[in-house]
Amino acid sequence: MTKKKLKVLGFFAAILMSVNLFGQVYGNKTINGVKYFMDWSDATVIGCDDNITSIVIPSMLTYSGWEYTVIGIEPDALAGHSNLISIVINANINTIKSWTFYRCSNLKELTLPNSVQYIEQCAFAGCSSLKILNYNSDSCTVDKYWLNNCDIYGFVLPNSTVPLETINIGKNVRYIPKHFLGDNKILKSIVIPNSVETIADSAFYDCGNLEVVKIGNGIKTIGKNAFKGCNQIDILYCMAKFPPKIKENTFDGVNKGTHVFVGCDRKSLYEAPEAMYWNEFTNIKEDCSITGFEGNNAENALEEITDNNSFSVYPNPANDEVVIRAYGDAVIFNAQWQTVKIIKNINGFRKINISGLESGVYYIKCGTLTKQLIVK
Repeated sequence: MTKKKLKVLGFFAAILMSVNLFGQVYGNKTINGVKYFMDWSDATVIGCDDNITSIVIPSMLTYSGWEYTVIGIEPDALAGHSNLISIVINANINTIKSWTFYRCSNLKELTLPNSVQYIEQCAFAGCSSLKILNYNSDSCTVDKYWLNNCDIYGFVLPNSTVPLETINIGKNVRYIPKHFLGDNKILKSIVIPNSVETIADSAFYDCGNLEVVKIGNGIKTIGKNAFKGCNQIDILYCMAKFPPKIKENTFDGVNKGTHVFVGCDRKSLYEAPEAMYWNEFTNIKEDCSITGFEGNNAENALEEITDNNSFSVYPNPANDEVVIRAYGDAVIFNAQWQTVKIIKNINGFRKINISGLESGVYYIKCGTLTKQLIVK
């Protein structure tokens, strides 16, 4: 065979490598700013344009009239893209590998799909601006250090977790994995939706600034050390009809006098001798305005299921402090309707110091709603 014929054959072979006989693409392609390696019917993310700020990785791609299933992200595909602010992953991706989001330093919000089964160590190393995680996986295992920073050799840096402030758990999630958010020092509140049946061991271990925990009505089991070291928890909702099984150390370090709210006619169940370790809490109250907590789609925040949208004040009467559940600004008036205190931007629960108020009758107004407060 002559050299000329070989060149001709090589030319046609190159064409067949990029487009097969059925028209499907093989090779690298950029679609909506995301770079993919197309392997006949599958696609893998291998990078993105430098100037892109927001990307959505779909479960299916259409290119030249053909569909491709997105099956993965290369380990360092998105590393170092400091312009990225938001990433939504809807693809059928099984594993988030170490260093996948390394030094995406301006990434603020990330949405993970329900297909994710494992997240490796230091997957988010260097994501110093990541504040919001929308989590939808129902059966994921996470490495203990998945949210930690690492040095260039892969060693985990102590006390270096990503500064997450908000975790939105999807409405179909049934299992919160071991070490889910352990050692997060910024998170102040968490909502576990009704769909969740199990919170695994050490899921929120040593979240030292966690103040409000809301657990939906589907919970059955909370593992050992799940909230150990969360010594700032002041409000704990558990809306399960029957007390979920917990271990002796599930709430180790949590003040036994914290405000524990349960549903209507359930207080006696949580205080009963057979309600092991729940009955050690000394301040269990019933809240009939809430029946549970529902997780929404990834792009939405979590919302409460309530019988009404009124705000509440607890305890009442009160001495030194009250807890207000409301949204927006609240104003405290004395009996002569003179303003004595203004509380700005309440978003759920807020502990208010009233030690400076004299004994008597007061009124707390939020929007068009008003509550009477007795100060002893």
